Amino acid sequence: MQTDKSMSWVFFGATGRISRMVFLLGNLLLAVIQAFFVYQMAISPEGSAAQSNWAAVASILYFFFLWPMVMLGIKRLHDIDRPGIFSISLVVPILSIAAFIYLCVQPGTAGANQYGYETNRANPVAPRI
Repeated sequence: MQTDKSMSWVFFGATGRISRMVFLLGNLLLAVIQAFFVYQMAISPEGSAAQSNWAAVASILYFFFLWPMVMLGIKRLHDIDRPGIFSISLVVPILSIAAFIYLCVQPGTAGANQYGYETNRANPVAPRI
């Protein structure tokens, strides 16, 4: 991966391709961060202000994490030579589970495709031949 801006590209960029492992680890990182706030909410006394505050923070964080989750999906779809618009399926309840599993197990396109020259790079789009 690129060394100059790899983390920001992985979570916020919509161009290029990422492998199954990068997709899985990126989503795992987002899930662990979200789980911390949900856990804090769960251990707070029921009906307390602390529980309400943790619930609010977890809800807000969920909406902020939608963007990185969709960007990871777009780049993973690019790796399997599919258009990024299908990443919307990652935010649709029930369908998101199947889409996530598919993106985790489907091998990427070997070599260059219409979305980039190689996996795990924010490279320019390969020319159509």
